[in-house]
Amino acid sequence: MTGILGTIAVFLAIILSRPFTTLVHELGHALPALVFTKNPVSIYVGSYGNLDKSFHFNLGRLEVFFTPKLINLEQGLCSHQGAKTIGQSMMIVLGGPVFSLLLGLLFCWLILFYKDQPMIAFGMGIFLVSGIFDFIGNILPNKEPMIMHNGRMMYNDGYQFQRLLQTSKYPPSYFEAMEAINKNEYELGLKKLMETAESGITNGPLYQDLMQLLTHPRYPTSDPAQALAFHERFSGQFKLESGDYLQVGNLYLKNGDDYRAISNYSKAIELNYKNIEALYQRGKILQKVGYDKKALADFTKVVLFDEQYKEVQKLMNSF
Repeated sequence: MTGILGTIAVFLAIILSRPFTTLVHELGHALPALVFTKNPVSIYVGSYGNLDKSFHFNLGRLEVFFTPKLINLEQGLCSHQGAKTIGQSMMIVLGGPVFSLLLGLLFCWLILFYKDQPMIAFGMGIFLVSGIFDFIGNILPNKEPMIMHNGRMMYNDGYQFQRLLQTSKYPPSYFEAMEAINKNEYELGLKKLMETAESGITNGPLYQDLMQLLTHPRYPTSDPAQALAFHERFSGQFKLESGDYLQVGNLYLKNGDDYRAISNYSKAIELNYKNIEALYQRGKILQKVGYDKKALADFTKVVLFDEQYKEVQKLMNSF
């Protein structure tokens, strides 16, 4: 009986540790965001911004949404208004990993008081590992984007911090653009970002910032045709990543240009062979034009990397 209870306790500790440590991590972002910005700050635990079947509560300007889906418990997001300065943005970005590290150290200290009670110490050890895992997984830069529920691409904290360091060498027009966007003056922000691109900037988040303004439907500046024109003019100036080519491939696909869509999906896959969305979209086009074997190869890789990808299962059943 003791063994069964112990197994149940360990299982519960594992299940509860992920949403708890994710919440602490996102609070690390949210608290400085509340200090440095004026608008509401939202935390999502168990999703990347999906409100379906979520529970929520408010604490002043802080909104917390919890989605109890077992397979998504490690997902988390803090959504907030942009900060006014690079320093403030850096503190918001680093707040998450710092809180995760402090949580891990706290449980490490608490274990010392329960070293004579193995089950309690083991349970705390699970929370310790979860916190340290969040710290390491976020502080080390990772170029692979996470796709938010609204379609926006986000990167881990370490990579965001790295990009913020790069913006410190940007001309004043970039910071004027960020200030304009924070004031909902999107046309002015777009104009200033274009000025920054024309100044010859080659690194940092400038390309992604511009593409977001030109493609995301919540911005009045959204214009897919202009986004493609910007990409064709400036893509050679920047070192693009897998997620960038995926986004451009999707734009060409919606524009009816299958050839250029496949070309960009292929570039996305070259940079990240696990880019399942690029594999899936390329496979669909290949199937449409009659290259069934190549399409099946792409679909097989999608299933290999993500067994939960339901859409591709339906297409594979059609072969």
